[in-house]
Amino acid sequence: MTTAPRMVASTDRTIVIANAGSGKTWTLANRILRWLIDEIRAGRAPEPSGTLAVTFTRKAAGEILARVLAHAAQGARAGDAGAKARRDFEPVVGTASEAEYLAALKALCADLHRLPIGTLDGYFNRIAASMPEEIGLPAEWTLGEETELQEIRARAAAEILADDEAEKMLDLLEQGAPKPSVSSSIESLLGGQHSITPLDIYRAVAIGGEDAVDRAYGWMRPLIDRGALEVTRFDDLAAELGGLQIPGAKKPDGNWVKAVAKLIQLLRERDFMTLAKNGLLMAMSEGDRYQKQDMPPEFARVGGEIARCLRASLIADLDRKLEGARTVLPKADAAL
Repeated sequence: MTTAPRMVASTDRTIVIANAGSGKTWTLANRILRWLIDEIRAGRAPEPSGTLAVTFTRKAAGEILARVLAHAAQGARAGDAGAKARRDFEPVVGTASEAEYLAALKALCADLHRLPIGTLDGYFNRIAASMPEEIGLPAEWTLGEETELQEIRARAAAEILADDEAEKMLDLLEQGAPKPSVSSSIESLLGGQHSITPLDIYRAVAIGGEDAVDRAYGWMRPLIDRGALEVTRFDDLAAELGGLQIPGAKKPDGNWVKAVAKLIQLLRERDFMTLAKNGLLMAMSEGDRYQKQDMPPEFARVGGEIARCLRASLIADLDRKLEGARTVLPKADAAL
């Protein structure tokens, strides 16, 4: 369901609040015409280049421009068709004559080459191009094509890889996970297809200084349970789990046998993310029924200990990744 645009007006501004498809572009086009016609009536030469209409996409900007020109042309038509268009536009434009619409259309066409109807990024680009020194840019700066940016990111990645501690940095960052291309992995931190990259986040944080970086990248360290991080702890728990008597009426329940074997395998492989989603472990740690069987107390006890160690390991892994990001990203920032 849509509603008609609601206007909140004062002497120098108008806010249009409306749902999608309810006529915002129609209203905007007619507001521009209303301003042009008011200028004509005041005896001044209208300057469409003094207006500004920006949106998010080129397609939407094109629709706004097309609608402004179409409404001006429709209002400037003679005969019944022109009269009907002027009546339709009257709620926003007000009562206006064929001649006034024609004068507005001529002004729009004369200023078409510099009419500021476009995208937000295009508008900001024009501002930056007109006053580079004021915003800290070189005088001859340009926006790079994607192929140029890819080349720059590749060079920055190569510079990072040439660092004596590159292997250590990447091991921290990726936790040893294999990647098709180490270089492309680094490039993904620097830009590419991602709208917001880890480097963007780091740069935003680093504005606040070293204390801000400490808070952003070191906040998990105090949460690590050091006592639950012994290297052999998961093997010990796997062995303890394997020695428990599996419940069953007359013989061990087959579903339990398979589930326990899978859980033991995950413990020995240190597959923490899969382990965290394991249904038997969830039931064990919560003391819930599993496969229509009550949870034996000894399974609940082992499950609670596994959950404790798993939590500590997941937090430690994430902390290592944050530490890796804090090591790599300043170097990436400098290289880029």
